[in-house]
Amino acid sequence: MYVYLRVTVDGVPKEMSVKRSWEPSRWSGMANHAIGNKEDARAINEYPDVLQNRAYEARRKLIKGGGLSQPWR
Repeated sequence: MYVYLRVTVDGVPKEMSVKRSWEPSRWSGMANHAIGNKEDARAINEYPDVLQNRAYEARRKLIKGGGLSQPWR
């Protein structure tokens, strides 16, 4: 199973592959994260946080540079 990231901007959702795969039997659909405490599970669970931080940084740069007129809510 491939892991995907969904981003919604102005009500328009977009999905993209994060180029990571995971065993479906080790995935919690309710919690939306990998099951387990091993290093591989921790790494795959941390990756969306890294991507989210990059998105916030890009947003900050757009606002600072005047490329985004209204801040996200």
